[in-house]
Amino acid sequence: MKAKKIYTLRELRLARGLTLQQVADQVGASMTTIHVLETSKEGRQNYSILLKHKLSDFYGIPLRLLFPEVVEQANFLLGKTRKGASRQVQMFLPHGYGEDSQKD
Repeated sequence: MKAKKIYTLRELRLARGLTLQQVADQVGASMTTIHVLETSKEGRQNYSILLKHKLSDFYGIPLRLLFPEVVEQANFLLGKTRKGASRQVQMFLPHGYGEDSQKD
């Protein structure tokens, strides 16, 4: 099984030649917010799934690859294990969660 790449926001932004401000303007956030999302693993948890969904759409990367913690949080809330939760979680997550098949 091929491992799925976990993308970082900074990598995506820099690969596209964008500034923090340009990304912030596109998703309706502040430059500081985008900076925190790019640099702080702990800080990422403080932002809404809606903003994460906007960034996922903007970059064209499935939400679960861009923000794997969203899947972990949804699994936790559902009281499911990682392996058994994919179908249950799918209905709660915006675009991108079910695009690739979940194979273990």
